[in-house]
Amino acid sequence: MNLLENRLGAIAEEASEVAKNALKAQKYGFNTIEPGQEKTNATRLLDEMNDLMGAFEELIEMTGCPGLDPEAMAAKRRKLDFFIGVCYALGTLTLTPQEKERYVKRDTDQYAEHVSH
Repeated sequence: MNLLENRLGAIAEEASEVAKNALKAQKYGFNTIEPGQEKTNATRLLDEMNDLMGAFEELIEMTGCPGLDPEAMAAKRRKLDFFIGVCYALGTLTLTPQEKERYVKRDTDQYAEHVSH
């Protein structure tokens, strides 16, 4: 294994830790402290995100990759927001009135191609 492969493995390992902690927060509660742990699931998730970003920044420095793209990240956030509306329209997601106001568009026809009842 060369250094690049080592760094890629570190990124994959940290990404799996992020996934594991996100699922634990979903299952047991975002602000819950699990038995045997000292930190909330939220803090543990943030810790793993920091580890992942540190490994990613090391890869960027090592390879000269351009790094994160704020416009691409904003586009992803818009896409995630859109699919909140789709999930709500499908009935697979419950929202508070405030969340519904923020995420669900009044023109629900935009979700039609994703929702087939």
